[in-house]
Amino acid sequence: MNENKKTLKKEKHNQKEKIKVKKEENNKQKNKSINIEKKNLKKKNGENENTENNKNIHNKRKSSDINNNNKNNKKTKVISEKNKLLEGKIYDFNDEELTQNRIKCRKLLKKFNNLEPDDNVKREKYLKKIFKKVGKNLEIVPPLYCDYGWNITIGDCCTLHTNTVILDCAEVTIGNNCLFSPGCQLIAVTQTLDYKSRQSGKEYGKPIKIGNDCFFGAGSIICPGVTIGDRVIVGAGTVV
Repeated sequence: MNENKKTLKKEKHNQKEKIKVKKEENNKQKNKSINIEKKNLKKKNGENENTENNKNIHNKRKSSDINNNNKNNKKTKVISEKNKLLEGKIYDFNDEELTQNRIKCRKLLKKFNNLEPDDNVKREKYLKKIFKKVGKNLEIVPPLYCDYGWNITIGDCCTLHTNTVILDCAEVTIGNNCLFSPGCQLIAVTQTLDYKSRQSGKEYGKPIKIGNDCFFGAGSIICPGVTIGDRVIVGAGTVV
């Protein structure tokens, strides 16, 4: 009897131990699952955070690239060949805008050169269209030749005799009371020293400035960049 009681008691104890062990194992498994879920959640949050950071970095880089492009666009702003000419820089003679400007000037010159000798009204009208600025009592004996016209300023009471040539690829300024004999040339354009550059149509201008009360003999040539003062006499065929 006593033996049976002891055996039964022992079995109950063992059963309790088994239940306890099983509970502990279940708790361990549950804790393990919870830890795994926490790790996964943390990893997911980390990935989301990294993704957000990457987005922010990407957006910053994109914004920086846009700003850099805008800066580069400002730095590399294209200057027209006409502006280069006006600024005294090397320009392309074959540029479309400059070519059209020369054609326009030639058309006006053709009409001017073919006017009747006594058609003073139209003569004055065309001179104002051709030149940048003209003074009073300007007399020009046709034919006259120039490149653009809008780079030429002529003062009061000047006379330009037949076959005057003004290559105004830079500003040409003539004062008051100047007399130019037939065949005078004012050449404000020059070429680069490099032959390849010349072949490509590259050139540049240097301004010519002439004072008041000057006289130029027949066939005088005024070179690029020359400045002539007041009351100067240039003999026939002279190169200045």
